[in-house]
Amino acid sequence: MSDTTFDAILSGERTATTRYESDYAKYPGSFDKLKALKEGDIITFRDTKESKPDSRRVQVRITKALHKLSDSTTETKDTPKVINVSSYSEYKYLSNFAIRSFNTKFSNKYGEITVQSVEQAFHLCKVAFMYDRGDITESQFFEISRKILSTTNGKDLRNLGKAYTMSQKVKTEWDSGLSDKVLYMQMRKSFE
Repeated sequence: MSDTTFDAILSGERTATTRYESDYAKYPGSFDKLKALKEGDIITFRDTKESKPDSRRVQVRITKALHKLSDSTTETKDTPKVINVSSYSEYKYLSNFAIRSFNTKFSNKYGEITVQSVEQAFHLCKVAFMYDRGDITESQFFEISRKILSTTNGKDLRNLGKAYTMSQKVKTEWDSGLSDKVLYMQMRKSFE
């Protein structure tokens, strides 16, 4: 059983997520965008526990558009609405957590290596970046890299990626869009 709704969507345990119009009041127009979604549309969810640029994301396919819960008799802006999603349908290959082996290069100092998922490659790149910038030692780099390569569990990979703290300077550089570029490049590499 997953610890969070986000993890449950990733694992396929949960195929619907509830939204309340009142929760979107501080984001004008955003609930209207949800209402406009139709079956087959693909959207990206971010892990809401963290609003950092490197927070987890998953692309999902809408399997049933936003609709009122069946037990709600009157509809107000606080009536729960449900949107059904699928991250493990024919679109599961869009996920950085999907298991598919590919070769990638995560550091200029080392050759190509086989990884099992984009998420695994992403965290290898992250620790290599920390090592290249002097935030971790070579022995720390090899230790954490071995651990990253030994698991495909998304939650474990994320925790391993946080095993060592980035200095503020390195974190600023990583968060300035580099992490998104790394994720994009590894996703592309996984389809070559």
